[in-house]
Amino acid sequence: MATARQIEANRRNAAGPHKMTEAGKQAIRGNAIRHGLAARAHVVLPGEDQGFFNEILESLRTEYAPSTTQEELLVHQIAENYWRLLRARNMESGGFLEVEADFARQYKVESNPPDDLTRGAQLALAFSKNAKMFDKLSRYQAAAERSYYHAIRELQKIQKGRERNEIATPAQETEPIPQPAPASAEFRSVPKNQPEPTHQDMERACMRMSEAEFERFLDEVTAPPSLNSR
Repeated sequence: MATARQIEANRRNAAGPHKMTEAGKQAIRGNAIRHGLAARAHVVLPGEDQGFFNEILESLRTEYAPSTTQEELLVHQIAENYWRLLRARNMESGGFLEVEADFARQYKVESNPPDDLTRGAQLALAFSKNAKMFDKLSRYQAAAERSYYHAIRELQKIQKGRERNEIATPAQETEPIPQPAPASAEFRSVPKNQPEPTHQDMERACMRMSEAEFERFLDEVTAPPSLNSR
């Protein structure tokens, strides 16, 4: 049998997503950092700029304004994968500098020559001699790039779906506006001293009158006496 906590969790899940208060958002952000989503050991390596990473994360929060746990986690994924892209570019730049210097030492040529063509040729040769390293670096960058754009698409899809649901949610029903009571029907009256028509009078009227005229006649002879006639 399900425990009380499992039943409560199932009830909350069935209720669907909920809007979060600002205090709730702050709590989630703190939990995310405490549990390692933005921890230094997982994303920001020793020697990297933790403050710059925090600036990126806060800028993304401001831009996307996450209002649910899932949206907050996706914002973290965007920041983390962007950070990996920056790292990949730094590795690429550092790798080129290192292989170029190694090429110059190995072949006794000038490192970082002023001539662009000579420098380009040396970089190309150094790149070809270290193709496997740069190929691995390229795959690392491609994986980070895919994850980065995937997190953006997922976040945008979730937020658009939430906005559509909020627009489609019917407004809270309001009490009906009370309508004025219909005016009382106007009483028609027959002449005060007019005798009540007999059955024969009714038959003759039905024979001589059209259907519309007979209906009006019935209205007149069956109407209650007016108050003024009493």
